[in-house]
Amino acid sequence: MKSLKTSFTTLILFAITSTIHFANTTDSLKQKLSETFNPVERGELMYELGNHFLRVDMNRALDYAEDGIMLYKENKDLKLLGQLYHLKGNILLLKGQTLKARSAYFEAIQSFRKTHNRELEVRSLTNLCQVYQIEKDYDKALIEYDKAIENVKDLSIDVQNELLPHLLLNKGTLYDAINEYENAIHLFNEVIRMCTSESQQIMKGKALHNLSNQYANQKRYVDAQEVLDASYKIKQALGDTRGEINSLLAFAHIASQQGFINKAETFYITALHKGETLKSPVDIKNVYNSLYLLFEKIDTKKAFYYFREFKKVSDDLLKQEYSKSITDLEEDQQEVLENIELVHEKEEQEKITWLLSCIFIGIILFILMILRVQRLRAINAQQNEEKATIAKELAIVEHQFTQEQNNALQSQVEFKDKELTTNIMHLMQQNELINKVSEDLLQIDTSLDASNKKKIRGIVYNLQNANQGEVWKELEYRFEQVHSAFFDNLNKKHPTLSPNEKKLCAYLKLNLSTKDISNITHQSVKSIQIARYRLRKKLEITNTDIDFQTFFDSIVDSE
Repeated sequence: MKSLKTSFTTLILFAITSTIHFANTTDSLKQKLSETFNPVERGELMYELGNHFLRVDMNRALDYAEDGIMLYKENKDLKLLGQLYHLKGNILLLKGQTLKARSAYFEAIQSFRKTHNRELEVRSLTNLCQVYQIEKDYDKALIEYDKAIENVKDLSIDVQNELLPHLLLNKGTLYDAINEYENAIHLFNEVIRMCTSESQQIMKGKALHNLSNQYANQKRYVDAQEVLDASYKIKQALGDTRGEINSLLAFAHIASQQGFINKAETFYITALHKGETLKSPVDIKNVYNSLYLLFEKIDTKKAFYYFREFKKVSDDLLKQEYSKSITDLEEDQQEVLENIELVHEKEEQEKITWLLSCIFIGIILFILMILRVQRLRAINAQQNEEKATIAKELAIVEHQFTQEQNNALQSQVEFKDKELTTNIMHLMQQNELINKVSEDLLQIDTSLDASNKKKIRGIVYNLQNANQGEVWKELEYRFEQVHSAFFDNLNKKHPTLSPNEKKLCAYLKLNLSTKDISNITHQSVKSIQIARYRLRKKLEITNTDIDFQTFFDSIVDSE
């Protein structure tokens, strides 16, 4: 049962810290509560104060929880109402009032079900299982634990990893209470297996501690010692001094069961030193009591000494509790006075509200006048806007007209470009025919006499050179219609180019191949290649990755 209470306390604190983040001190929260009259805000502050006082003053925490419940019942905020009932259940359970705690958890579960909040519903159900276990209604507790475990499996993986080890650990303590030790050992081992993250080391340490108790009860002292040692190391690593004290008490218990009285006393003394370091009178009192019981039947002198120290610490605790009770009464009286002052402040606030209402009405009238003026200005602005809209539409029409003109010009350029391409293709076909006829005539030339050879060669010359000047002029005219500023830009950048080199530039701009240029100009391919090479030098693009087409495109882009 002691391990059950320890596990439950851990679960309660875990549930609280996972849902509440404290950002204000008690004084600042109470100050905010005294300054606000909004029911929802007051309820939320009461919820925070209830969680805060849970650790130091359960009576005051319960007052805040119940006041918050009254407020939220009226405002029908079911989620926060459920959280307040859950908080009330936690407080009542820690106070030992299990019947009232059970009722509060039932209310919390109903509120969470109505809002379809499965996670918070499972948390309240988990604590309800603890109530049944404390009431020793083990059958009911076992049924509810199984329900809670099944419900957790429907939640997200993160929530499962958070809640499932707690449920299995508490269920293990239930099996311990009903003497089903093997089931308890199985569940404690399962919890140990599941606790792999850093955040779960506290839970793992508790599971190891409980497992050690099971082994000790079965007189498996070696196993108990080994598992407890692992638990103790985890608590040392986490700086959990109170957990270390519990482990040392367990070490002492195992040693006393084996008859190692001096070893047990050593463990108790170490636990006593840690309790003094922690400044925990409760732990010191428990250690002295354990030492008294250890020597009660074997060394009356030591037993009497430890009993005397136990009594001294117990008396000091009673004095502290008495002093705390007086302080609590004084604080309660102060709170009553503050509530009276709050009522007075509320009355003053109502007077101020009435005055502010009058001022508000005057402001409304003033605003109406301003709105009237603004409306007249808006009408004037609307007229100006309409004029601006008309001007904008005219600008759009002008832009569309300009765009259409540009499109027409573009179409005209494209048409001339196609026409130029057609003429070039026609010229290429014509020159190919001339070259073919010339080659045929030159083949006949070998079989003729000298007089006829001269005539044939004259015919070939005339075929290849006839109308070359007119052809180029026609080609140059159509080329400039498409690329109007090409030659001007070319002359500006490279004024030393010869006419033939300019012609070659035009052919290259038209992306004609060396063979095509050869056919048009009746020059050999090799001659054209040499001319291309010389042109690259003059254009200063030798030994670069720039091709003619890219270079001439840049000439056109600068138009």
